[in-house]
Amino acid sequence: MALPNLRLRTFALALALTMPAPALALDNAPQQSTFWEDGRDGWFFYESPPEPEPEPEKEPNKEPETVAKKTPPPAPEPKKQTPKPQEAQQPEGPPALSAAWFRENLEKYEDAAWNNPTVENVRAYMYLQRYVMDRSEQFAQSAQLAVLGDPVLDETNRRPSASAAAQRQTERANRTRNRLVSELAEEVGMFFFYSSTCEACATMAPVIRELEKDFAVIPISLDGKHLPGNPFPNMRRDQGHAEQIGVPRAPALYLAAPGEIFEPIAHSPVSVDDARHRILIGAYRQGWVTQEEYNSARPIENLDVDLTRMLANEDLSDLQRDSDTNFIPPNELMRVVKEAENSFFEEQSQ
Repeated sequence: MALPNLRLRTFALALALTMPAPALALDNAPQQSTFWEDGRDGWFFYESPPEPEPEPEKEPNKEPETVAKKTPPPAPEPKKQTPKPQEAQQPEGPPALSAAWFRENLEKYEDAAWNNPTVENVRAYMYLQRYVMDRSEQFAQSAQLAVLGDPVLDETNRRPSASAAAQRQTERANRTRNRLVSELAEEVGMFFFYSSTCEACATMAPVIRELEKDFAVIPISLDGKHLPGNPFPNMRRDQGHAEQIGVPRAPALYLAAPGEIFEPIAHSPVSVDDARHRILIGAYRQGWVTQEEYNSARPIENLDVDLTRMLANEDLSDLQRDSDTNFIPPNELMRVVKEAENSFFEEQSQ
């Protein structure tokens, strides 16, 4: 097996001897030892020469860095998490058993009980109705506690509950009313429209005769005839007066003042007291009596204790609000009311 190596070495030596001089100059360069020089290796002449050291790998040419910085790659999008199934949200609404809840739902329970009157449906509605009645009773009891002794809320400050005191108050108011009506009769008169076939007109005749004690009353017959019994001998036939005034039907009673001013009093039978009361109201509406005179003829006292007047000059715009409806908390509202009330009674006492 050493023969091929020997031939190869012999051929290399012959080739070196036949090369030109320049090539021989290369012999001066160090050469590997030949077989003849390496005979000392003995049978190990076939040892392969050492493998050449691997050349260092060349680093790849780096591209010149550009001035502009490269845009970093976008961050990976976060993984979308599958939403966990949530319980269905309950619709918003008024708290159960509140006033708003009852306004919206009580009729529904009533309809359910009426449409399907099972024991359960009817009992549910009746229990809710019982709840409403119990709450109303609590409200009534609290109302009594709130009213008792309050000069603004206690109605007995205007009209006494004692029958004897209430009767005296009524008598006093009637005397004042009659006086004002008698004084008014000196300035205005009355027109009484009737028809001879009108039973209501005949019923009204005695009342008109009583009013004639104070007022100058002109009876006007729509059909030109007298009532049964001829209660108004000075009757006048209608000559367009009813159309001019706008009388809708008979009987009709009007106040008449200079300047063609007509104030309707009644279009049906009324009592004498009711007629006088209506006359005073008509006179007040026309401005023939003042507010103070009108109040003095009413069977009510302390009408000047008026909450609308007390709060007329109060500025409520700065008070605390709870919602967009401008709801004022009760404690805030009562603070302003009590301040106005105290100021009013302090002025009254001076």
